[in-house]
Amino acid sequence: MNNSTISILAQDLFKLLDMDALEASEKELFLSDFLKTVSRYFFQEKLGKVLSAQEKETLATKYESLDQENIYALMEEMSNRIENVEELYTEALVYVKSQVVKDFYKDKVGMLEKLVAEEEDVTVKQNLSFMLSLAKKKLDFALNERYDQIINISNTEEI
Repeated sequence: MNNSTISILAQDLFKLLDMDALEASEKELFLSDFLKTVSRYFFQEKLGKVLSAQEKETLATKYESLDQENIYALMEEMSNRIENVEELYTEALVYVKSQVVKDFYKDKVGMLEKLVAEEEDVTVKQNLSFMLSLAKKKLDFALNERYDQIINISNTEEI
């Protein structure tokens, strides 16, 4: 594993996405959806490259629902057939997590740029500009795979 892989794996996804204040039930729902996305990517992109079309179709039918139980069962079955299946799943997790973080900050920057451009109140515009500069800084870290630096930037930090 390279340093950026270790870095993103070590970071709390909710902190990376400025979502650490969510209620536990909201976090569970988000995490469930996130893991389903990781599992779909793993199945389609990672396993899709090492399985035949027929094997992939058989497994897709067998593990139609990508809930947690089926993912464990799929991983168990694949570990008997594919030597590095856990590494493939980790690669899928890293890829999806990094894309979610990058997309989050790209969207946030775009939204804040629009708000700054439309805002007429000088004080509000200054506050939005500050938030925009933080979001741009975090996006830059994400694009350069320096995930450990993202959560070190607080929303009250001076730039």
